[in-house]
Amino acid sequence: MYPGMLLTLWLVLRLVSVPLQITLSEIKELLENTAERDHLTGFWNKAALKEALNLALANEKIPSLSVILIDIDKFKDIIRDYGQAAADMAVNNTAHAISEVVDRRDFVCRFDREEFMLVLLHVDGPSAQDKAEMIRKRIEVSRDTEYPTMHVTASLGVCDIRGLQECTVDTIIDAAQEAVHMAKRGGRNRVYRGDAFLRKFPKPPGIIRL
Repeated sequence: MYPGMLLTLWLVLRLVSVPLQITLSEIKELLENTAERDHLTGFWNKAALKEALNLALANEKIPSLSVILIDIDKFKDIIRDYGQAAADMAVNNTAHAISEVVDRRDFVCRFDREEFMLVLLHVDGPSAQDKAEMIRKRIEVSRDTEYPTMHVTASLGVCDIRGLQECTVDTIIDAAQEAVHMAKRGGRNRVYRGDAFLRKFPKPPGIIRL
């Protein structure tokens, strides 16, 4: 854990609950100086996501909390048919589509090669589902002039975390992944609400109580 990253995450979480005597430009400067960024998209990386979730779960002043997992459909086919450069472009275009929808309270990370995850503070399940649908549509209509025949879509899983008695970072991630799998089984390029999956996983030691 980098001290600068922990400070930045704390500032982001505090910013949405109480006013701070710090300017937005100063916060952006702190973000730029952290080592917890994905080199391709500029989003936070997976390690930063887990820390953000831990901090959000521990903050009882956040009344609602949701996550969205976004998985680019048929990513291996894109690599096979168009090459790695095109796949990188698909990732960047997806990141751009996400950026057009999220706001400054949302924590966005590149979760895996073709996956992104959003932590939405002060956002309940229905609102998170609406946001996920907006992102899905933006991805669907995005096109790249270098690869005009490459059609990129994504499957999205949404989980509303608040209201559950017990939850951990790992169970949240597992539930979001299950929701994405259901979206893909349903035909891809769709949003699936996966709150129920949060209740099916066993309760491991070190549970965070909300």
